[in-house]
Amino acid sequence: FGSRVRAQAHTIPAACAAHSLAGPKMGRSRSRSRSRGRGDDRKASDASKGANNEQEIVSVAIKQLPTEIRDRLEKLFDEGLLKQGDLDLRSITVFASLNEGLQARVMNHLEGERIYVANARSKSGFLIATCDKAKTGCLDARGLGAIDPWRTALVAMATPKQKLIDLKPERDWLEQHEEGAVIK
Repeated sequence: FGSRVRAQAHTIPAACAAHSLAGPKMGRSRSRSRSRGRGDDRKASDASKGANNEQEIVSVAIKQLPTEIRDRLEKLFDEGLLKQGDLDLRSITVFASLNEGLQARVMNHLEGERIYVANARSKSGFLIATCDKAKTGCLDARGLGAIDPWRTALVAMATPKQKLIDLKPERDWLEQHEEGAVIK
């Protein structure tokens, strides 16, 4: 029984043997990647034009930032922490919508937490998350710059209540006291 199995294992059908010896057909590529025909080239060039166009808009948006903030952000690009295309228009728009104080805090965070910025899968997502944290005051331990929703209620509870005074009409008071009395 064992010899019969061994004999069958070495037997290759003639059609398969001819195919394996001949190699791939001339018209077909065995590559798994998509072939790039004329239509694909056009789509790829259109996509690259769109990406370049968005990057131009992003660079213009960065130039619209306040001078100090723009210089600090461009320094991150110069140092290689950020690369062209890392930040999209949405992230720059969210960043630009912050006031200058919060923008400075976000930049301090980005410069201080370089390792997290460098290892972030999406630099745009990291910038947006940092901006959201800055808005809510979670960026630093003290929560500076955030509007505390409970502040007005706590101040109202802590402020002592004034006593209500019943005021009398002026004539009644003058009748009760002498007309020449000194009002203190």
